[in-house]
Amino acid sequence: PRILTIARLVKYKRIKDLVLAAALVFKKNHKVSLMIIGRGPEEENLKELIDNLKIQKRVIFKRDLPRKNLIEQIKSATIFSLPSEPEGFGISIIEAAAAQIPYVVSDIEVFREVTKNGRGGFLFETGNISDLANKIQKLLSDKKLYQKKSKEAKNLSRLYDWQKISSQTEQVYKSVISTMNY
Repeated sequence: PRILTIARLVKYKRIKDLVLAAALVFKKNHKVSLMIIGRGPEEENLKELIDNLKIQKRVIFKRDLPRKNLIEQIKSATIFSLPSEPEGFGISIIEAAAAQIPYVVSDIEVFREVTKNGRGGFLFETGNISDLANKIQKLLSDKKLYQKKSKEAKNLSRLYDWQKISSQTEQVYKSVISTMNY
């Protein structure tokens, strides 16, 4: 089993929280690993924390993956997590959901909106490492719950079909244009 995150490695993404939560999960489940895909100014601090926690054999860093390889990593993950504090949208959550990968993400307004209040995964209290670890562990240990969340994730991703979204966007533009007086 592998926990995956895809993020720019900056403080507000709170990847440190995920590393600390993963360390708690590792104590209960000796087969789990964590993959961090991204780069940024926090990379060295995260690696130092991982060394201090003595979990370096279970944490993998990747960066600059070609799109095809990134999709392969998403599909091979067990759980996706993004502990971000502020966020613009969270497309990586929808990409994981499209691969039927349940998620554990911060309970922030944009993630509540994007996930329709947690369909396909769990929202955790931002900054609460125990809550994050517990929700990850819950998905790892309950196969029925995992399957349910996996199906919900796939259904959630269908709401974000590009054909549908582009058509809706076009209709908005047409509506605005038709109301304008030139």
